[in-house]
Amino acid sequence: MKKILKFVMILTLISVVGFVTVYANEVINGVMSFLGDDIKISLTQATDKMLLDSPGAKIADINYLAAQDTALGYNESASSISALLKAYDAAGVFQTTVSTSDKNILRLRSGFATAQGIKNFEAEQNTLKQETYNKYFSVLQTNDAVKINTENVAIQERILKNTNKKFDLGMVSKQEVLQAELGILNAKNSLTKMEEASTMAKMGFNSFLGYDVMQKLVLTDTLKAADLPDLKLNASIEAAKANRNEIKAAKFALDMQNFLMIKTEVRYPSSSATYLKQKAAVLSAEQTLRQSITGIEIEMRGKYMDVLQKHSSIDNGIASVAKSKELLRLAELSFQVGMNTLTDVQQVQVLCQSDELALSQAILDYNLALNAYNIAITSGTFKAPL
Repeated sequence: MKKILKFVMILTLISVVGFVTVYANEVINGVMSFLGDDIKISLTQATDKMLLDSPGAKIADINYLAAQDTALGYNESASSISALLKAYDAAGVFQTTVSTSDKNILRLRSGFATAQGIKNFEAEQNTLKQETYNKYFSVLQTNDAVKINTENVAIQERILKNTNKKFDLGMVSKQEVLQAELGILNAKNSLTKMEEASTMAKMGFNSFLGYDVMQKLVLTDTLKAADLPDLKLNASIEAAKANRNEIKAAKFALDMQNFLMIKTEVRYPSSSATYLKQKAAVLSAEQTLRQSITGIEIEMRGKYMDVLQKHSSIDNGIASVAKSKELLRLAELSFQVGMNTLTDVQQVQVLCQSDELALSQAILDYNLALNAYNIAITSGTFKAPL
């Protein structure tokens, strides 16, 4: 009786899963097809497009022109300097309540804006580059996952074919045939879910690039691990310390506080509350600069380890996929000669598919980590208030 109930349950489950999968495929294929002529685009082309005509690029251009205007207009009102100090206060760089009416503060700001304007522009461009890189390779990874799930369906169909042959020879029961059929339906269901995730990623990327959400884009790059460069950690740390906007902003903040300290020393006795408050502000700015420098070093060391760890994960993933595929081959051979069960074969296939998906994700994670490391050596993505 238990065997009959189990058989009926499997048969019912196959019918339900089969109906849901077919219905979902019909809906998706009917209303979610990408349209228009193929637009082939490489990562370089996508990046160039973002840097030339995207809203983010236009904002970066405007901000750069505004920085140049700030550099030239150092005689503007003290109210704008108050706004600047409030921006640094909000960013946690320094605090001050000292008057900002002195023209020398305006000149100090002008000098910083002259040098920092292009650095802020680079930071905005870095943000666009990083977002484009991440989204481009994320779409590639979902495409790869669809391919892996498609291959899984084909393997499940092969398993069913072999199971049917054994059933015809009286070597397996009808229950195992139904189990193999259920394996196909589950595989198709997983494929449908991954196709949905891929469609969402593609629509998001289309929108990001400024295309219609259903435009048919063909990404010409492939998901493969970038070559691991000879990362020179100490040189990278020094480059980051020299280039990063966080440190430049902290240095400017300290310059401002030191200047305000000079003014305070002239006007107030060393025992006054105003003097002591400004002295504390200088010490705080010095501490902020030290923390910025050490923070960048810690960040670079962390990114360095992250790149190496993720690259190692790819090597391990390649080995795991090779072993699991060999296990699947041996499991299918053993099943054909009656040395193991259908469940054994399906369990190995689940392992094989899981290893392939993990490898695909590892390649994506490594590429993103390496790209983040390279950007961190430059101005970064932080814009200093001007």
